[in-house]
Amino acid sequence: GNEGPSLGLAVGDFAGGGLRSWPGDSKKGDVNLIRTQPSVVLDLKRRPVVFDGNCGHCMEPVDGERFSLIFFTMRRYGRADGAARRALKKAGMEFPTPESLEHLRERLPKQ
Repeated sequence: GNEGPSLGLAVGDFAGGGLRSWPGDSKKGDVNLIRTQPSVVLDLKRRPVVFDGNCGHCMEPVDGERFSLIFFTMRRYGRADGAARRALKKAGMEFPTPESLEHLRERLPKQ
């Protein structure tokens, strides 16, 4: 599972390919039922964008070559042992905290 706040970025020589997200998604039931609900299209090409990875989302059609990078926090991140935490720190990564996840939640797109 995903904690929710996700960070997306797209690189490459392309047009289109926005990330459509349904921020008001109830996160239950058939994802196809939300297609008629209000949504937002986020432009991952211009800058990294925060979105709720637990809400319905999909990529819009794209022309060209696009590579998408999506970063998210596993729901059970707190169970990581000391060795895993040290390895992440050594690689220059910051281990998530409830505060850092809340900081991202405050930047989620609104419906």
